[in-house]
Amino acid sequence: MALIVKSTKERVVKLFIVTVLCFGFAAWCQYDALYKYDGPEKASKRRFNQGAVPVLIVLGGLVLFLAVRAVKLRIEADEQTGISINGRAAIAWEAIEDIDTSALAKKGYLYIKYRKSPDESATLKLDEYNLDFFDELYAMIRTKLGLPELAGAQSEPSASDSPADSEKPPT
Repeated sequence: MALIVKSTKERVVKLFIVTVLCFGFAAWCQYDALYKYDGPEKASKRRFNQGAVPVLIVLGGLVLFLAVRAVKLRIEADEQTGISINGRAAIAWEAIEDIDTSALAKKGYLYIKYRKSPDESATLKLDEYNLDFFDELYAMIRTKLGLPELAGAQSEPSASDSPADSEKPPT
């Protein structure tokens, strides 16, 4: 059975919102530069608005590209073949050399180091905040590779870790 993981809807929506804001602000700067500031005393504001338009259009285009790429992202993990990204670049289970989970508990991502060819290695970053079904994918990777559960990654801090209220000085 294959597990299909896609980008979270929250990530996609945020990227599209930033795209709309960039293009909207570019239109507003263009309006300001052409119609609002006509006098010579306001030439500096007009220059800023004229210079901001191409920068905002390029930035909006870049964020739009990232949003479309996030919509099309599809990671498929299969019990037999391994992990494939967007239907290509299959990473066989045997090709995985190491998994770095040092940042999983605090930052929410992990790195998978694998062999592309006998003399070339690569790294894949998986981010739990940007991927749906990240926990299921990580569980499949752990079971397939025979890794132990990450201690403390999913658990809440215990009561013994925090100082007791009685130890605090009275206010």
